[in-house]
Amino acid sequence: MVVALDRLDPRIKWLVLIAVGLIGSWIALPGLVALVALILWMLRPHPARSFRYSPKTLLPFCLVLTGLFLVRSIDLQIGGRDFRLHLPPEHVRDGLRICLRLAAVGLTGAWIALSTPLNQLKAAVEWALRPIPFIDERTVSTLLGLMVRFIPEIWVLANDTLQAQAARFMGHPPSLLSRIRIFVLILIRKTILTADKLSDAMAARCFSEVRTGFELHLKRLDYIMLLLVLTTLPLTFFLC
Repeated sequence: MVVALDRLDPRIKWLVLIAVGLIGSWIALPGLVALVALILWMLRPHPARSFRYSPKTLLPFCLVLTGLFLVRSIDLQIGGRDFRLHLPPEHVRDGLRICLRLAAVGLTGAWIALSTPLNQLKAAVEWALRPIPFIDERTVSTLLGLMVRFIPEIWVLANDTLQAQAARFMGHPPSLLSRIRIFVLILIRKTILTADKLSDAMAARCFSEVRTGFELHLKRLDYIMLLLVLTTLPLTFFLC
């Protein structure tokens, strides 16, 4: 069943993402826990899945949520040279509610990104923007595709820059602020140069936004999921 959900139409997946965001803003804390548990169950590794990922890749996202929870939950009182930390129960509940909502939306987005090919995502974006006037849906989908392809390049450039800094500053490391400033400037320069090379390569190949895209078709499972979402949303709204 989980593998079958990966093959849903990308438009239905976007609808599921919107539904998760709305339901997460309506339900109480126990419901949010159950919703996040359900999404984690959907994301569990399966040998028949077309994508592979390690649960360790969720660590940065978990660290961000933990930091947000601490900032939202801790009540810091400073008086003179003394300071006190308090964890009011209402602040803890609010922090958990916010983090679980973000976790539900973020994990659903990760499922969509992992299980949907890029050409299908672009086709869904073009389909959604086509009725809107004054917006060229092909340009937006092309920019989306370039952004998705370019983010891993930036990650590689950042890793190479960090390794070069570690070798160059060995034995006489500068201050942390200086290292951050140098790292950011070098990374921006490398990113701009790489983008220029990509632009030149696209121009040399006579790249055009007008091309045959992926044809979207709703199947039986898509209609079932559409009916399920359209039924769950009003029920959740009136019950909560």
